[in-house]
Amino acid sequence: MRTRTCIALGALLLSAGCAPGPESPESHQTAPVIRVAVTVYALQWLVERIGDSYVEVTTLPVAHREGEPLTGAALTAVEEADLLIYIGNLGPSIEGLVNAKPDRYQRIDVSRLDLQLLPIDEDIAAEAISGADPHIWLDPKNMSTIAGDIQGALALEIGESSDFGDQQKKANDDLIKNLKETQDTLNTLRSRLLEILRHCADRALVVEHPAFGYLTEMADMEQISLKNIFNQQLPDQVRKDKFAAVDEEYGRLQAQGRKKTAFGDVGSTGEAGGARQLLVDVQRQWKTEIVYLETLEEPPEKVGNAVIDYENGMTRNAEDIAVGLDCDVPASARVSATSEEASPTTLAPTGQPE
Repeated sequence: MRTRTCIALGALLLSAGCAPGPESPESHQTAPVIRVAVTVYALQWLVERIGDSYVEVTTLPVAHREGEPLTGAALTAVEEADLLIYIGNLGPSIEGLVNAKPDRYQRIDVSRLDLQLLPIDEDIAAEAISGADPHIWLDPKNMSTIAGDIQGALALEIGESSDFGDQQKKANDDLIKNLKETQDTLNTLRSRLLEILRHCADRALVVEHPAFGYLTEMADMEQISLKNIFNQQLPDQVRKDKFAAVDEEYGRLQAQGRKKTAFGDVGSTGEAGGARQLLVDVQRQWKTEIVYLETLEEPPEKVGNAVIDYENGMTRNAEDIAVGLDCDVPASARVSATSEEASPTTLAPTGQPE
């Protein structure tokens, strides 16, 4: 496709860029598609819902955001993309590709979207986007707002492409229909999450990776960070304050005879490493259970016979939080979108990793 579109939620949020895809004589003999590269799986879900058969979407590996250069299929996906959607920053490897030929790019600045940005937790300050928490997709309300701009960008690609020909009207009508259905789905999902979490008497999540601020803010809850609690490189007083906050929460739960749970991030703690060891140390200190949640930054893995996507991944998160906090959720509020085999991912309070 000849045009290239950028969606940019300012310096804070979403941006999009495009690189030319190869054209061939056969291109008009097959159904045209818009090639899209995204940096977060949740955005892939959103683009696929809206674009349907008109898009091919690739989620780029997390490593590029940590400064590693793109290679192989990921590099090809960016070079051939018509639309590139990202949050905060692309990392130097992609920035170089995009900035090398700035005249190629038509930019749509959507920095004034009505998104309720949250301040960054100090324990993940390195992930901040101009001082804000980047995990905006963990509130479906934000996803609904972003969806409108994605639909607009896809419509622009279709309108400026000769590939779609007389299919343009139908394609645009389909995008509008898909946008409405997607936003309806997101509104229903948000109501479902709130219904599940409103039955929790305990309103605090003790988390290893404080990435769930948008989810807890939405549900009128709070997250207490475990990250760095045993970090010997921090000043003693800082570590004492962190420890005291967690100790107070678990002490309160113990006094009430309630379950003590620490919540991990599947992406960072589902395997051996510093994050996993932190949870083991916390488990030993306070005799907690461990429940893992999905940040949905990367494509989730299949659980049992179910494939976890954004919608049922968010539902599963809420239900697992309800299990971890021992919430009194009526059966009517449990609407798990996964199979019976997809029970919460936990680490029993033995103090030993699985």
